[in-house]
Amino acid sequence: MRTTTRDRRRRRAAARGMALALPCAALALLAACGAPADSGEPEAAPSDSEQAFMDWQLAYAQCMRENGVDMADPVQGEGGVSQGFDLSGTDPEVVEQAGTACREELGEPPVSGMDRDPEAVREEQLELAECLREQGYDVADPVPGEAMGLPSDIGDDAASACGLEGGFAPAAPR
Repeated sequence: MRTTTRDRRRRRAAARGMALALPCAALALLAACGAPADSGEPEAAPSDSEQAFMDWQLAYAQCMRENGVDMADPVQGEGGVSQGFDLSGTDPEVVEQAGTACREELGEPPVSGMDRDPEAVREEQLELAECLREQGYDVADPVPGEAMGLPSDIGDDAASACGLEGGFAPAAPR
């Protein structure tokens, strides 16, 4: 099959759109990565920073919907926030424009507030990057203090192999 210039442009537009949407997914991944083991004790109320992160995620999903992108609200789970979305039927230019508009309106997402050791988070990110490279994806090592960039075309098999599922939310512990 021959790739046309139009196809390449559409792919680049899709990649730009995903570049705007993926920081949210990456932050959701980071927030959910380190689910604490169930101790049987009731969970404490979310911290102010965790609540601010969840509020931002909700506002972002709402803003994306208002701008033509069908994005579900994030879900607060045991280990943090997960954000699943399927952009396969959405025009990449609409995603890009919506993402830009929402970032301008809401600003950057706040830190999730997870009481996680930054070095442990970085180790998990490095392991994820290595796993995705083993699955054939071009993934750079994460930069400390920044959201990890993830490819927009991660397939189900690779996602499962690397512990990701449902729109970049981590899979349950094995």
